[in-house]
Amino acid sequence: MPFKIALTISFFIFFIVSCKKNNPAPNPTPKATPEISGFNIPTKYVGDATFLISPAASNSPGAFTYSSSNAAIASIKGDSIQINSAGTVTITAMQEGTGSFTAGSVTTSFKVLPSVYITGWAYGSSGDQPMYWRNGVASNLSGLGTTNSIFIQNNDVYVGGNIQIGGNGFGGYWKNGVPHTIQKNGIVNAIAVLGSDVYAVGYIETYDQSDNIIATLWKNDVAIPLTNPLSCCAVVSSSTAFAITISNNTIYITGTSFNPNGFGAATIWRADGTATVLTTPNIKTGTDTVSTGYGITFQGSDMYVSGSVGVAYGNDYLGYWKNGTFISNPLPSHPYPNNISILLNGSDVYTAGIDAANGILSAAYWKNGVETILATNATATGIAFSGNDMYVVGTTLSFSNFTAYPSPVYWLNGALINLPTPVPQNTMATSIFIRNQ
Repeated sequence: MPFKIALTISFFIFFIVSCKKNNPAPNPTPKATPEISGFNIPTKYVGDATFLISPAASNSPGAFTYSSSNAAIASIKGDSIQINSAGTVTITAMQEGTGSFTAGSVTTSFKVLPSVYITGWAYGSSGDQPMYWRNGVASNLSGLGTTNSIFIQNNDVYVGGNIQIGGNGFGGYWKNGVPHTIQKNGIVNAIAVLGSDVYAVGYIETYDQSDNIIATLWKNDVAIPLTNPLSCCAVVSSSTAFAITISNNTIYITGTSFNPNGFGAATIWRADGTATVLTTPNIKTGTDTVSTGYGITFQGSDMYVSGSVGVAYGNDYLGYWKNGTFISNPLPSHPYPNNISILLNGSDVYTAGIDAANGILSAAYWKNGVETILATNATATGIAFSGNDMYVVGTTLSFSNFTAYPSPVYWLNGALINLPTPVPQNTMATSIFIRNQ
């Protein structure tokens, strides 16, 4: 009897196990792929603040995380994007799987444009209104004055010029819109920042019997007179500084020195005020050599200076010096021309300034000495590149009753673009700075 009971129990267990093997559990319901759409990031500019990413639309409740294809252009900070330089990146939004949905992802292209800064000022009945434009949007600077140059360090905007207070003019600059005076009767033509040091260059008007102007460098508001190598015989003659650049953490300044007879020579100064003349006037031959220096730039260790060389009361030739050797444009210039700004794009040398044929001012630029007229009744005062895009800043002129009315403009690859003005036909543009990072 016990044996039969044990056999029956074993058979019952085997039957149950066999039934379980023959009846597997049903498969789970497959998860759906999320439907993600509407993921777009608007174009931004270098210098724009870090911003929150607008999430994509999805039928899944899963959380999003983000990644950038190039953090040097745009990096991800949680749910935000930090802009680092100009360029185009791919931003990927990754949605985690949850509930009845699998993980998913979507991408979009995000473009960061360089920021274009242009300085200028508007004439007003109560004085000159200093200003600058960032990407075409005008910002007034505090107080009154005129602007000549601009430099961007990190997010600080320095604009150099002449600050007008109580009927007096002061060389100085605006930092983030706030005026900072340096010296009475001074003019700041150019400004640069190296580390924590602010360098401004221009000249001081003496208003003495000689009526000379003295080229001057100010380092953190301390004046460093720039030596005039042409002064002699106890006679101090005029000089002026136009431009400043930084190469290998060294300051270089360019401008023009004049001898006691009023003949000029393009001049390079270092930060200690010492001078090198590029072309020396010769006042004994009757064919006096004269020159002017305007802009300065470097490519590697090569120094380029824009300017002109000519004969007093005769023809001038615009061109540039490369490491002290003058490379002339092929044709003589018309009277009172200039090529104020210089830069290189690859192996090509560009200068921008004014052509003055038949007494008509024309905005122009020169590529390797070959001239292109951008517009007649206009001036060009600066040139800059971003990639292969060329920007030339200047002013167009309209006339009524023999009075010229200026309007600020720039040319992008030769196409004219008008800048908005607080005082129509009474505002001019002076310099340009392109921020790529």
